Formats: sequence, C-alpha cells, structure tokens
Amino acid sequence: MPVLVEDAKIPIVVSSVFGALGILSCLTAICFIILSKSYHLYVYRLTLYVALFNLAFAVVLELEVLPVDTNKSDNATVTIREGWNGACIFLGFADEYLNNARTLAVLWTSFYIFMLAVYNIELKRRRHEVAGVVSILLVSSLLPSIPFAFDLYGISDIWCWIKDSQNTNLSSTTAGIAVQLGIDIVPQLILSFVCVLLIGTVISIYYKGIHKDGALQHKRWIAIRELLPLLIYPSLYSIVIIANAANSIALIIANYEDIIVSTVVTVLLQLIQVSLPLSLLLHASVRRKLRERVQLSLFQKRNDHLQTYTQPATVNITQPATVSIPQSSTMASLSTHYIVPTGDDGDPSSPLIIRSGRH
Repeated sequence: MPVLVEDAKIPIVVSSVFGALGILSCLTAICFIILSKSYHLYVYRLTLYVALFNLAFAVVLELEVLPVDTNKSDNATVTIREGWNGACIFLGFADEYLNNARTLAVLWTSFYIFMLAVYNIELKRRRHEVAGVVSILLVSSLLPSIPFAFDLYGISDIWCWIKDSQNTNLSSTTAGIAVQLGIDIVPQLILSFVCVLLIGTVISIYYKGIHKDGALQHKRWIAIRELLPLLIYPSLYSIVIIANAANSIALIIANYEDIIVSTVVTVLLQLIQVSLPLSLLLHASVRRKLRERVQLSLFQKRNDHLQTYTQPATVNITQPATVSIPQSSTMASLSTHYIVPTGDDGDPSSPLIIRSGRH
C-alpha cells in the first residue's frame, strides 16, 4: 500500500546516514589501495572494482530521496516532486544497473579466488581483466532496460525504483511485481547463492589443507590464506542479498509490504561496506607492505640523523709483532715480543699493548 509521509521521514534519514557511511567506507578502501600502490596486484584491482561500483551505488542511494516529496501533511502519501519525474526514472535505472554491476563484481572476485584454490589457475591475464570489466558494464544494463518498455520506473516506497503497489492501475501493479522478481530479486538470489557456494568451497579447501598434510602445496596454501580476508565482504554481501530476496518473495506471496524491512536491508547493505577497508587491512601482504614501508622510512630518517651528528670513525693499525734473536753463542734462551689481547687492567676493550716475555 502507499507509504505515508509520517512513516517515511525516519527511514529517509536513516537511509541517508548509512548511505554516507557506505560512501566513506568505499572511499577509504579506494584510497587505501591507491596509496599503498597495491593496484598492480590483480586481486586488488578486483577489490577496487567492487569498491567503485559500491561507491557509485551509495551515491545513487543518497540521491534517490531527492525526488521524494515529504513537504506535505503527515497523512498524505509519498509522491514525486513536481518536475522531478525524469530524475526519478534515471535514478531508478541507475539503482538497478549498479546493483547488478556490484553483484557481478563480487561474483568475479569470488570466482577468481575459487579457481586459484581449487584448480590452481590464476585468471589474471590482461584479456581476462578487460573481458570481465566489459562484460559487467554490458550485462548489467540488459535487465534494467526492460522496465522502460512498460514505464515502470518511478517511486517505490520511499525510493526511486520499479513501481509496484503504489500504482493505481492493477495491471501496472502486477507488472511491477513481476518485473521486480524477474530482473532484480530472482537474479540477485541466484548470483548470490553461487557466490556462497564458491566461497564455501574455498574455505573448505583451506581448512582441509591445514588438517591434512600434503593436501595442498605450501605456496598454494599460503596464497589461499592471504586471499581469505578479501572474501569477507563478498560473504557478507551474498548472505544479506539472499536473506533480502527470500524476505521479498515471502512478502509478495503474502501480499504485504513493510517499509521497515526495506530500510533495514538498505542499512545492512551499506553497513557491511565497512568490511571493505577492514578486509584490506587484514590481508597479510598489505600489512607486510605497510610494515616494510614504515620500517624503511624510519631507517632512512635514522641514517640521516646519524650522518648529521656523527663524525667518521678512525682506524688504528697495530704494528705486527716482531721476533728478535740475540747474538749469543748458545740458543738456550729466546727473547720475543708478542701481542697481548688485553690491557693492563684486564679489560678486553682496552687498547692492545706489546709485552716482553721469555720461553
């Protein structure tokens, strides 16, 4: 049923706040990859694509509430502001497009780590990367183009998306629900389920390698161990999408809508983006790179400090010991000079001296 302005105000504020958190998290992850110069690694570029698509989606989520008109009495229904209909249609398309793109990017990352863990194959050639990016950009636009044929982009609850129960025409309502299921809910459910299977297989192989000697080559096991933190976000994202899809299907079957549930799902999807920069921090190679950079910087500063205040060391060369044989008719005694490795006080750090002795 249509959403009242009174019921929409709090979800709009909550959605905006957590949308800003999602933007900040994605920017942190992007800056981390760039500043640490980890983008030359293939798996980090995959994470970078995920962060970029999520950043764009979070920005669209923030903009989606702009066309919503809440400057009315609390008992009035939420509608689009006058003159904002075109903007709402564009934002609805952008929402669906970027939602597909980020799901495909998550699937791509999961599939890359899966191939490395199971078949020891790294799909990191340049043609694989180019083909992956182009495929995501093209495939993501296929299904979101369908609602244009039925004029179904518009206000949905408090967001610009695919219209459903807020339409007055019953046929449009049925078409809206069918399109939501066909181009968004069911495809997202299938893709996320595949991601969970891939990630579960990788984790299973990793732990089998721990408890069973010889199950994996050591280098391969180390590679999987270092990549596991990068599966934190794909795992959380896929679980939330599956839960949301199952809940949406249940609500459609029950012919019931709940804006609170939609808001909670939106908040969760933005909240789990915090795991993007956290997963990078946990990654062993990134921590090692940062530690090496810090140690190198401190070492250089220390050397500069020592070169400024320390005089060059001097080296004293000790004359070698000499042996003299006195002019005598007999060889009963032999006078020698030898080096004693301790000073007069017995301290090894004292300067070396020469003493006389007899054999």
